Amino acid sequence: MRGSLCKGALYSIVTILLLVNKHGLEKVTNACNQVITAGGSSAQLVEQYLQPIAQIASQENEFIQLQNPPDGDCSIYSELYLREEKI
Repeated sequence: MRGSLCKGALYSIVTILLLVNKHGLEKVTNACNQVITAGGSSAQLVEQYLQPIAQIASQENEFIQLQNPPDGDCSIYSELYLREEKI
């Protein structure tokens, strides 16, 4: 098998396996499918497809954190907000 795969292909495989460790199997599988569908075949393209996912996830975490917690009683707002979600 050593002779059938070039050094670059082995490097790409290892890189993709490391991405699985970092991002999870499902996300890397989806990124690989997108790369193959687009006609590509490199680990760099897989990494590029994963970048927006990582950036959006970090932005969502930043968005939900309050910079200044409210001073007043927010229970009325919470009741109205939760009621709208159930509808």
